[in-house]
Amino acid sequence: MSAAQAKITYAWAQHHQLAQDRERLVHAVIICAYKEPYEVLAATIGSLAANNLAKSCVVILATEARDESADPTFARLDAEFGGDFLEFFQTRHSLGPGEVAGKSSNERHACMELYSWAQARSIDPYTVMVTTADADSQFDSVFLEHLEA
Repeated sequence: MSAAQAKITYAWAQHHQLAQDRERLVHAVIICAYKEPYEVLAATIGSLAANNLAKSCVVILATEARDESADPTFARLDAEFGGDFLEFFQTRHSLGPGEVAGKSSNERHACMELYSWAQARSIDPYTVMVTTADADSQFDSVFLEHLEA
């Protein structure tokens, strides 16, 4: 690794000093999954659980109603990681008229459910930072800090 690469890597790993003059964000991470193996999802969600801002993070597992493995997989994930976040929930999307099966329709449905979740808790939607991720994503422990900064 060159000195320049080492400097970039080191800078990324450092904590960011977050602004104190405004309300902190609620981070929401939508993870779309369809018949994903438990181990893949556990690695992704585990990397979020290890994040420095995990307790201010809402994690949404966006699944399809036609995925028979979605509920038992979520139950295992919830048992393992549910307490690590501000909130951890699953959405189950059923195709509506004119919708196409796939990530985008599941993501849209999850985002609408997230909006309802925020409204029910009187959380200003403009204070929610939404990140979407694939089922096999890996998050650095300071990713949310850098995103918020």
